[in-house]
Amino acid sequence: KINISCTVENKTLIIDVFHPVQNVEKHYIDLISISINGKEVKKINFSRQSDKKGEKAELTIPEITSGCKITVRASCNEFGSKSVSKKI
Repeated sequence: KINISCTVENKTLIIDVFHPVQNVEKHYIDLISISINGKEVKKINFSRQSDKKGEKAELTIPEITSGCKITVRASCNEFGSKSVSKKI
C-alpha cells in the first residue's frame, strides 16, 4: 500500500510505502518513481529500507500544481511493484 499527501503551496509530496519485512538490508523498496501528468519527474533509488514497516520520503517537487495528477510507483528488490495516483 502507498499513501501520498501533497501541499500545492509549498510543492511538498509525502510518500509512505507500507512494505513490512524482516531484514531491511536483504528485502526492501529499491525504487520510488514520481510522475506528474504522466511524465516522470523524479526517481529515488534505495539500497536498504529505512525500517521494517516500509519506506518514507518527503520531497519538494516543483512540477506540482493545482489540478495535476501525481502517480507514485514503488518497486521491491525481490518481486513486484505498486502504484497509486491522486489528482490534486
